[in-house]
Amino acid sequence: MLEEAKMGRKRRSELQVVHPDCAGIDIGSSAHYVAVDPTRSDEPVRCFGSFTDELEAMGRWLRECGVDIVAIESTGVYWIPVYEVLERFGFEVHLVDPRATKQVSGRKSDVLDCQWIRQLMTHGLLSGAFLRAVSQFDGLIFTIDDGPSTTMAAASRPRPRWDDQNDGSRGNDI
Repeated sequence: MLEEAKMGRKRRSELQVVHPDCAGIDIGSSAHYVAVDPTRSDEPVRCFGSFTDELEAMGRWLRECGVDIVAIESTGVYWIPVYEVLERFGFEVHLVDPRATKQVSGRKSDVLDCQWIRQLMTHGLLSGAFLRAVSQFDGLIFTIDDGPSTTMAAASRPRPRWDDQNDGSRGNDI
C-alpha cells in the first residue's frame, strides 16, 4: 500500500496539447519577441521591429511556420498594430491578460516571456480578452450627455478595455 502511494506521487500527469499550431508574442514599444514550436523553425524565437514592413515579415514567418493561433500579451497600446496586421494575415489572435502570464517567479526576459506565453497557449491555459473589433470604431460619432449642452465628438480609435465578464456589455469604454 505504501509502495502504491509512493508510485502515485512519482507519476506526473501530462498537460494536454490544445493548440499545437500557436505562437506567443511579447509586445514591446520598439521590438516584439515571437516564439513558435521549436519543431517548426530552426530559429524558434525571433525579434521583429514595430514598423509595418517588420510586422508583415512577422506575419509571413508565422504563416511559414504553420501557425494558426497567436497569443499576444501587452499592457500598453503597442499591441494594436500587431493585432491588426496579424488579423489581416488571417490568424486567430488572442490578446491575453498579463496577470495570467506573470504568475511565475524567476528571471524575466522578453525571450522567456514569449516562450512562456506560447507554452501556456499550447496547453489551453490562456483565453483571449473580449475585444470589440478595433476597425469597427473608425470614424464613430458618439455623444456625451453633460447636462444642458450635449457634446458631439468623433473618435478615430477609442481605447479597448478588458471585459472580464465576456458578456459583451457596453461598459464605460467610450
